[in-house]
Amino acid sequence: MIEIEIIADSDKDLLEQIAIKIGGSVTSNWSENVLTINNENAIGTIKFIPFDWGVNLLDFDIKLHKEFIFKIQAVPEFNPLRFMYPSFGSFKHRFGIDNKESKIEQFQSLIFTNKTDGYNYIHLPKNEKVEINLIEIVRKKFLKKELQTFLH
Repeated sequence: MIEIEIIADSDKDLLEQIAIKIGGSVTSNWSENVLTINNENAIGTIKFIPFDWGVNLLDFDIKLHKEFIFKIQAVPEFNPLRFMYPSFGSFKHRFGIDNKESKIEQFQSLIFTNKTDGYNYIHLPKNEKVEINLIEIVRKKFLKKELQTFLH
């Protein structure tokens, strides 16, 4: 099992943090960043697409050859609200303060955020193809947009 600690202090470094542990190469085309992996750890892609005003999409289309746990740490400046949806396959989730994992099956959804300085764990299975969409809403940026819309 491989644990990848993600320091969630910005949205653009995420793929680089994953690539350091899993391997693969990150390419950028316009605002879409893609981590492509084809090695002993995994085969597939993880895409990161930032939208305006603090909304980001992470799109996993990957088969891992080993179990992976993404350990996501929050920092006060960047602690998005996350919506995860597996359209194919499943994954497990647990909050840092819990010992119990909850399995999120295909077509179910998970909505979570981190407690300040807390952790969330996303456990992806070995030898199972997964297609997962993860939408992040960075609250400070999103609320700034809402405030500007309201004031105009």
